[in-house]
Amino acid sequence: MPKFEFFRWASVEDTREGVSRYLSPHHLRLLADGDAVDVRMMAARFQDLVVTVIDYGAVAHVVPWLTVGYHPLIVPLRGRGTFHCGAEVIEAETGVGVLASPSQPLWMRLDKGAVAFVLRINEQAIGRVRASSAGYLPSESLVLAPVLDVREGDGLSWWNRVRSCLRSDYPGAGAVSGVEEMLVRELLSFQAYRVVPRAE
Repeated sequence: MPKFEFFRWASVEDTREGVSRYLSPHHLRLLADGDAVDVRMMAARFQDLVVTVIDYGAVAHVVPWLTVGYHPLIVPLRGRGTFHCGAEVIEAETGVGVLASPSQPLWMRLDKGAVAFVLRINEQAIGRVRASSAGYLPSESLVLAPVLDVREGDGLSWWNRVRSCLRSDYPGAGAVSGVEEMLVRELLSFQAYRVVPRAE
């Protein structure tokens, strides 16, 4: 598996630039006057998946630009956040994540002390899984159900698999594309979704 890189930033501008290299351009501001910026992030880039863990060190208001081309999954590892995902408002906490879809408006407020796990799932990875099942690449895109509970049942099983795959001693560590396909296939097996025209 690719190794994690570690980052620390002391300004909003550096944070915005650094995070954008792994996720997408976004607006960022701290919500409490006088809050110091002390942002810490670890990140690993696979083929069509990107994993980041980020602690803004303050109450943060983050508005990504439209996430065309990928689905961001955000799960608080600690603390809470409020997410506006499309038309839904979701109060996320440890173990309850938000799964946005391409071109959906996304707005988030992370509480001070919150640590967020963010998994970027590129549409290419989902397309490969759908093509292997259908025998051709569907022209439509998917909008996944926006709430992903990883505390029990299928969600917990998948979440444990994700964490296992991030370990350097994972048995399939050399086969990144196979690991990506497995994780995406399992996610689509239990997470509800609907089919929509592909965002351009």
